[in-house]
Amino acid sequence: MNFGLLGYIYYEKGSSGDQVKKLWSDDDCSSEPCDKCKDAGDAIVSFMAFGLLSALIAIWAVYLRKKSPAAWKKCLSVILCGVCSGLAFISWSTWVGGCHEEWYDYMKNSNSGKFEITLDAGFAVAMVAMVFAALASLNECCVKGNVVQTY
Repeated sequence: MNFGLLGYIYYEKGSSGDQVKKLWSDDDCSSEPCDKCKDAGDAIVSFMAFGLLSALIAIWAVYLRKKSPAAWKKCLSVILCGVCSGLAFISWSTWVGGCHEEWYDYMKNSNSGKFEITLDAGFAVAMVAMVFAALASLNECCVKGNVVQTY
């Protein structure tokens, strides 16, 4: 199973319009950015796995606090939501610095003419995870005392 850069396509103008020049998979990539993207992808999977684990433990701490309020459970959930947000931040910044910018520099220096490099869905998911984990941490921090109100 591969993570990170799964492939790339670039187009070349020809007499019959734009033609697909290259379609890459992990097995046949020989350019320098491919190795850096593979390393960045592997690092991101590690960070996101630890982020998911911290989020699950935070949910558990919130559930326990609802059953029997305690200050340590509140602190644990705030810290773990913050850790999840921080790991998501590290993930998307690792992708941008470790792969996206490498491809941008590679394409800029390779005389390939006009090119466009865009971030895709995985980057957006990491951004959303970071924002919502930070909001969850802020919410947990702002819960008044150890009192849980039920209606």
